Amino acid sequence: MAGLLLYYITDRSQFSDDEASRREQLLQRAASAADAGVDYIQLREKDLSGRELESLAGDLAQRLRGTSAKLLINSRVDVAVAVGAHGVHLPSGDISPKEARRVFRHAGIAAPVIGVSCHSLEEIRSAKGDGADFVVFG
Repeated sequence: MAGLLLYYITDRSQFSDDEASRREQLLQRAASAADAGVDYIQLREKDLSGRELESLAGDLAQRLRGTSAKLLINSRVDVAVAVGAHGVHLPSGDISPKEARRVFRHAGIAAPVIGVSCHSLEEIRSAKGDGADFVVFG
């Protein structure tokens, strides 16, 4: 039986104040979660442009250095590669884990972590068959 993982999913909209403050609060909370032993931190900020997401992901990757937490970028393999994240979290219906691994491999990254959101047993089987490292079931 596989073990359970501690998994932190970001959402800067939960914080009040202006964007700069929300961003800093997200970075602080994620770093605190990593210090507390969270296994994975999923940067899930769907409303950001690619450039904004890459900037935030780069800052978060820097803050997580020296911890055992692994940074996963939601859906954006390109951003994950650009900032040196550990991998990606793929929403249901996104590219397959197999396709994501090809992109990482093409960038010279041999062993990315790939998680997949699943909502049915069929999606779990499909994710497993396509090489997902783990699934988040909801």
